[in-house]
Amino acid sequence: MDIQSLLLVQLAVDILICLLLVLLLWRFGSRGEKAPADHSGVDMEELKKFMDESRRLSAEFVVALEEGRKNLKSLAFSLDERERRLQDLLARAENIPNPESREGKADPGSKGDPYGEVLRMIDEGLTEREVADRLGVPTGEIELIKSLGRRGNREPS
Repeated sequence: MDIQSLLLVQLAVDILICLLLVLLLWRFGSRGEKAPADHSGVDMEELKKFMDESRRLSAEFVVALEEGRKNLKSLAFSLDERERRLQDLLARAENIPNPESREGKADPGSKGDPYGEVLRMIDEGLTEREVADRLGVPTGEIELIKSLGRRGNREPS
């Protein structure tokens, strides 16, 4: 439901309340029963208070609806912006070449490959502790790289 529909519903409810009040006043007036003048004044004051409160609450409702509409609009804009950025990132990611799709595999001992450096040092005869000390990494990581490197050499390409 949009705000205009809600305002129309509120207006219809207000009109129905007024018609109900007029109908009730007409029915009591047609019976010939007249309330005391001072009692009627009290009822009219209560009716005025009720109508004023109804108007005030209707105005607060309209303000709250407008604020909610603005919040939803800003959220929708934010979501659209994030979706656009994600689509841009996906498009850029598709253009990045996959390193596994290269024709030849990199030399395991090349300078840019720290895992290859570990395997090269182990092949040179250094112990896991010595490799860990030289590279400044935990011994457990060296053991893991060693076991994965050996497993990778055993698997057929």
